Amino acid sequence: MRRKWVSCTSRGTITLAAELADQEAKFQDFVIVHELLHLRYATHGRVFKALLNAYLPGSSRFDVAMGQSVVIALSTRSGAMSGRNRAI
Repeated sequence: MRRKWVSCTSRGTITLAAELADQEAKFQDFVIVHELLHLRYATHGRVFKALLNAYLPGSSRFDVAMGQSVVIALSTRSGAMSGRNRAI
């Protein structure tokens, strides 16, 4: 299943999907922190991953679990940050 849980505009407006409220709290935290980090870091580089793990230890399980229940879809539409809108 592919779902857009959250998106961020080039101006930093973050929009959450209402369906995110039905997900487990730790997944909600992962999605929100992930997107907030994209306000500062456009890619999923080492610093991004280190900060994500610092804020949410063990959050890498959501990267692995995505194929089982949900998929994080990264949008490649043109926008800001590094020239893209980010969506998960």
